[in-house]
Amino acid sequence: MTRTLNSWRRARWTWAFVAFLLLIHFGSEYTTDANKTIVYMTFAASRAGMENGFWWSMLTYGFLHGSWIHVFCNALMLRIIGAKLEDWLGGKHMSFMAILGMLGGSGCHLACGGNPTDMLVGASGVVMAQLLVFCSLSPQSRMFPLPISAKNLGLGLMISSCYLMLINPAAAVPGFSRMGILLTEHGLGGWFRIGHACHFGGALSGFLYARWLQRRPVTLARLQRQRARNDLRRTDRDCR
Repeated sequence: MTRTLNSWRRARWTWAFVAFLLLIHFGSEYTTDANKTIVYMTFAASRAGMENGFWWSMLTYGFLHGSWIHVFCNALMLRIIGAKLEDWLGGKHMSFMAILGMLGGSGCHLACGGNPTDMLVGASGVVMAQLLVFCSLSPQSRMFPLPISAKNLGLGLMISSCYLMLINPAAAVPGFSRMGILLTEHGLGGWFRIGHACHFGGALSGFLYARWLQRRPVTLARLQRQRARNDLRRTDRDCR
């Protein structure tokens, strides 16, 4: 418990990222409807926006959210997973994961997300990227309250998000969309208002990044050396 609390306290990058997300959402909630529409049309990711040259939206969508519940859920997951990863890997890797998760999520949404005008917002791609990195680096961890290992959780999330992405009726993927239409006819169309393509793209980015990190075998000694280097950097910053 003490180690967990210390990792939460030391995770400066994660705290800063979460605070920035909450600040951005606070500003978007308490502006005029007209300004809010302009912000979301300009910075949320959509195929229509990309056709208009809004290429930056492949990253900026991750800082916008649809509601307070949306941003709080993502902030909580980033806080729980990000603190542990930052303690292991340091802030530089956290920045790489955030960028890769956003690009993977938006890229997959733009390719397979459905209607051209569907706007994507939220840091879910970053959450999924971090989660798959954690599951890959610590595959035998138990994912409380679920009675499964991190490895199986990561694999299950990738498979389920990929399947839900493919059966989305709006994506019109041959051989898959019929199942989505059937679910919609039975009152389960709300499942497809979730950004499953973004989740899969973020998860895939995290999985590939973890494979890159593991190009050298991950050992306890290596993680301890990395943590010692991170602690030394924090001490240097505190002394300045």
